[in-house]
Amino acid sequence: MLSRLAHGLSDAFELFHSVDWTQAESIGDRHGELDIVVVNSAGDVAILEVKSGALDIGADGALTKRYQGEVKNVARQAQWQLHGIQHRLRSEGLAGRLMHFLVLPDQLIGNPSTSGASAPDL
Repeated sequence: MLSRLAHGLSDAFELFHSVDWTQAESIGDRHGELDIVVVNSAGDVAILEVKSGALDIGADGALTKRYQGEVKNVARQAQWQLHGIQHRLRSEGLAGRLMHFLVLPDQLIGNPSTSGASAPDL
């Protein structure tokens, strides 16, 4: 995915991969990693949270992923990440547009022949 973005985007974009971040809070530090960050020349930031491999949909409709036996709620994880980055950018006085995307490269939605969705050509 990173290679495809690097070759497909113009020089007006910069790509960053596996960006670690930390946020100090009264209850303890929060840590995270941004899979891919895309920044354009206007200062707009797009964060791509990439979830490869198998995902599960719980009875409550929550999208989950297993990490070494631990089940994590994908939406909650992405929301926590987004709020952490928003807080950090605001605390630094940075006011560019921030976009957050969940990328599921290994997932198919519905039946491609009837839903209009198709498998990605990666």
